[in-house]
Amino acid sequence: MSAVAPLMAALQQGRIDEAAVLRGLEPVLAQDPTQPEALSAAGFCLLRLGKAAEAVQLLDLALQRQPDHWMARVNRAEALRAAGRPAEAAADYERALAQRAHPELWVNLAAALQAAGGPAAARAIPALEEALRLDPDSFAAWNNLGLHREDAGQMEEALACFEKAASLVPPGTEEEKEVAENLQRLFFEKGEAHRKDETPGAADRARAFYEGAIARYPHLAGLYLSQGNFWLDQCEMERARATFAKLLELEPENPVGLVNYGVALNFLGRPQEALDCYARAEKRNPDEEVSARLRWNRSFSLLALGRLREGFRDYEERFGQGHVPRLSGLRWEGGAFSGKTLLLQTEQGFGDAIQFVRYAVRAKALSPDGRVVAACGPALTRLFQRARGIDAVVPLDNPGPYDFQIPLMSLPLVFGTEAATIPGEVPYFDLPAGPRAPGPLRIGLVWSGNPKFQNDRRRSCPLSLLAPLGALPGTEWHSLQYGPAAGEAAAHPWLRGAPADLADFYETALRMQELDLILSVDTAAGHLAGALGRPLWFLLPHASEWRWLRDRDDSPWYPTARLFRQPAEGDWAGLVRALEAALREKARK
Repeated sequence: MSAVAPLMAALQQGRIDEAAVLRGLEPVLAQDPTQPEALSAAGFCLLRLGKAAEAVQLLDLALQRQPDHWMARVNRAEALRAAGRPAEAAADYERALAQRAHPELWVNLAAALQAAGGPAAARAIPALEEALRLDPDSFAAWNNLGLHREDAGQMEEALACFEKAASLVPPGTEEEKEVAENLQRLFFEKGEAHRKDETPGAADRARAFYEGAIARYPHLAGLYLSQGNFWLDQCEMERARATFAKLLELEPENPVGLVNYGVALNFLGRPQEALDCYARAEKRNPDEEVSARLRWNRSFSLLALGRLREGFRDYEERFGQGHVPRLSGLRWEGGAFSGKTLLLQTEQGFGDAIQFVRYAVRAKALSPDGRVVAACGPALTRLFQRARGIDAVVPLDNPGPYDFQIPLMSLPLVFGTEAATIPGEVPYFDLPAGPRAPGPLRIGLVWSGNPKFQNDRRRSCPLSLLAPLGALPGTEWHSLQYGPAAGEAAAHPWLRGAPADLADFYETALRMQELDLILSVDTAAGHLAGALGRPLWFLLPHASEWRWLRDRDDSPWYPTARLFRQPAEGDWAGLVRALEAALREKARK
């Protein structure tokens, strides 16, 4: 018996290892194979060496010899838990606690009860509370109690537990890393709940939450990830970029952080830098969900740089991102469909549908005796009935029989579209020309897009900034605005007409045929004017959407369009000054 204590002391001091202890115990056990102290020590060492089942056997012998041997009971509980026998382990912990209360044992009992499941799991939280009664500064008890509260859906209570645990450990320790992961997870979830909250004042509450949490825990990368997502939602792209940059200072190779940093860079008009981020993220072998999101966002940067073939290949990832419902039936991959019906599915926004229905002509040319049918909503039906290459228009939710199907925005990929081969022939809708009469320059105006679109804050121009244009001599202004912003025209008498009578895009198209020039922000009305071949001036953010490419004032998609870009991010006033100068010149002609 006297030989056991020195061996265990040497093990605790790191002077020998478990194998050496076992060798030292051999003479003791040879003399008395049921010596409890030696069996308990041997079982402990075997457990440390990963031999839980063998440890249980030795500890069983020790307890048969001395049932009240406290350390043997504790070691057997640990060995049973390691061997995957949590219910038996819990029983041993309780017997040991009945002999001698210890906060660590209460923590271990809670873990065994939770692992046992069933009714036993309900006793885990009281066990942790008992541990904290004995030791209010037990890191393990606070941290594990937080996990249990989290499992029970008690997020605020769980967060309070993790914060308490974090206050009990010095930085740089394994415990600090463990609780930091727990804090990060809950703070991220709480931030995401704030970010998705649509009740009044939610943005202010979210902003305050992030500022407070980051002030307390500036080392938690997950906080910067969620805050960066919040800034993306708010269209605060520079703030989003800066926030993701802080995340990457903490975790330089975080694939989600790299992808999101790339998203912000692309929104800021820096697509090549965004591609560099995506390439770094891809090297980290992220999981499939992150990889899919990487490809989806990479498509925008590739397309913006004019690398259309690569970009439209990545753009197919929109199906996995939930942006386009999948139609049943055989997908068309190009080639003849003689005597068959090809269904073209409209997708995403109205502008997307109007822009890409141009490919119907090319599809029809492959099989003049085949039928090309467009599936769309009511707002586009009458317009698409006049689209070249379309034989019939059917409801999107009830398209009827067809042989092949393809979403409209997959057609550039099927036809191998590159920057030099964009089908830019306009018009591709057959509508009668509007009446022409001498007089002032008749201008149609659209200043706002769909407010539900995430990027609408950046693309919509305040009507008040455009008001000085109404006083330009030789001009006559007509509102083509639709949606919630249409009512703003009532406060601007220089704007004529109310689009309330424009029932759909067909009637809007007829109105456009009567005008000399259309000014539009990046929304469906602008696409319609371009598709009709009408003189069109687009009002674009400094970093515009991918389809307008970069650093040019014309568009291969719409030859009659002229692009006006903000001189700097958010600088609508600078854009309006350029517009005014161009309009004065045009009105004089």
